[in-house]
Amino acid sequence: MIDVDTRKPALGFGSGGVSGPGLLPVGVLATRRVAKAVRLPVMGIGGISKATDVVQYVIAGASLVAIGTAAMQQPRLPGKIVGDLESWCREKRVVLSDLRGSLDWET
Repeated sequence: MIDVDTRKPALGFGSGGVSGPGLLPVGVLATRRVAKAVRLPVMGIGGISKATDVVQYVIAGASLVAIGTAAMQQPRLPGKIVGDLESWCREKRVVLSDLRGSLDWET
């Protein structure tokens, strides 16, 4: 964001200020791009509020995820997501680590 009067960044560090579910598509895409470019663990961050959000990040290549804004709003949410993620994996008969980087996207 830009302060139009001073023509300087409106945020303290010059960037940031976006969080929540609207950030999920951007975060998942960025995770995919970074995971393809490096041979290091990648953390998925942005917009995670349910188990399938975590699954999207893992399929995009994340080795771990961070839950920020949603956890501040609902402190018990990370525990719920872990439980829901276990149920999802059991229902789908998959191991989460086997999904890492499995996005099938021809580009």
